[in-house]
Amino acid sequence: MAQGRLRAIIETRALRRWLSFGAAGMVAFGVDMGVLGVLVHGLGMVALRARLISIPMAASTAWMINRRFTFVSGDDRARWHQWLRYLAVNTINVSVNYGGYVGLVSATAIGAAHPLISVVPGALLGLWGNYLLAGRWVFRDPSVGLLPFHTRPALAPKIRPGKARAAGRGGPRSR
Repeated sequence: MAQGRLRAIIETRALRRWLSFGAAGMVAFGVDMGVLGVLVHGLGMVALRARLISIPMAASTAWMINRRFTFVSGDDRARWHQWLRYLAVNTINVSVNYGGYVGLVSATAIGAAHPLISVVPGALLGLWGNYLLAGRWVFRDPSVGLLPFHTRPALAPKIRPGKARAAGRGGPRSR
């Protein structure tokens, strides 16, 4: 009975993390569209150049939200390196997304006839890959599973003999 309850709690956390990741993506989409709109319509910038500004701003927004709310158990290394890893993951995501789109539109009759529908498979694959790579590589969260609603069992920390803390003392941050 207790195992079933623990599994439900873990799966609820995984669902919350997935929903938080999706919400960060939606906010980033809004930033992308807002910045693009201001640059193109407000400042008269060429759309392709404006996109080179709006995409990194959106990705940076998503990184900040995911760092704060989605993957709170991630490592606390230098933020600069983490941000660069997040941008690299997003570059991979764009490549997968766009590659899938080009493949469907250029190689299938359905894709050519319905180019808007052809966005969906690449977007879903990119979203999954982005979640997995961001969770495991960028934020170093070992509990991120292959499926969004699944959590890998947390890895127990290994304590070397003679390094165990005395009873009543906390970890390195409590000193």
